[in-house]
Amino acid sequence: MTTYRFVEGWSLPIDPQVAGETLATLAKGKGHLQPQMVVDASRPKRAPLHNYFEWDNKKAGELHRLDQASKLIRSVRVVAQEASETVLRRPFIHIPAQIKGTPSSYYPTATVMSSVDLRGRAIADALSYLHQAKSRLKEYRELEKEHSVIERVEQQLREKREKLVVITPPSRTAHPHV
Repeated sequence: MTTYRFVEGWSLPIDPQVAGETLATLAKGKGHLQPQMVVDASRPKRAPLHNYFEWDNKKAGELHRLDQASKLIRSVRVVAQEASETVLRRPFIHIPAQIKGTPSSYYPTATVMSSVDLRGRAIADALSYLHQAKSRLKEYRELEKEHSVIERVEQQLREKREKLVVITPPSRTAHPHV
């Protein structure tokens, strides 16, 4: 029997074994898996994944709009001219919530860069993404050499975060909007 679990750092309101077995069964039927197939198979109230989804259309519609708004925020870039080169920069940086169950926020880049606390949290979030990327690269043998590149970047980010903590006095680490 195959054992399933969620990737490190993910916590979903469903048993990973049930999710994995159900998804494997769905994929086996057509040889592949698409999100629409999962939703359709989960519609019946007795379906193993039914309770994972929000079936109240009013609530689900709002969740979809929130997802769209997040995508919009992540998609916008500021066009900046540096020397003879045009550069695209993020005007907002995602900062995960400090308290589980509360919404994360997108802060203006200048605000993040001027706050030791927010900058440290942004670096911690970047480290989390790098860790996920390393995990994905391990799954593909032909990309193993890229693993060391990520480790170097990860180390540089850790060093930056450590410098933030060492250099700044404790009274300046708190951010009033957090």
